[in-house]
Amino acid sequence: MKISILLPFLVSVLSFHPVMAQMHSGDKVIIDEAVNKDLYVAGGAVIIKAPVNGDLVVTGGTIMLNDTVTEDLLIAGGNISIGGVILDDVRCAGGSIQLNGSVQGDYVVIGGKITIGKRGHCFGRPSQQRR
Repeated sequence: MKISILLPFLVSVLSFHPVMAQMHSGDKVIIDEAVNKDLYVAGGAVIIKAPVNGDLVVTGGTIMLNDTVTEDLLIAGGNISIGGVILDDVRCAGGSIQLNGSVQGDYVVIGGKITIGKRGHCFGRPSQQRR
């Protein structure tokens, strides 16, 4: 019985290995080479201008996303600009959010000012709030 409880726990803990994700932080972070795993970024200014083949989790004062994310995007910041293609779901919170790219999956966007530009498209379903 102990093994049946312990084994799933060990598998889940050991499955998150630092090799499976890439992490960056700093005042200004620029990602300009393709990332072939999940990417976690925090910075004052964050610029993503290369594809992320995995999930992208990013937080910062100013965030510019200008390339493809093949899985989920979780993003929070003061000023956010999404100009790339997100192939899965998006969760976004910010003061000012500009969408000029496309979201293929479902999405939640919360912000003070949300703008969808002429090239911005959301193909999935928005989240539903229930009372």
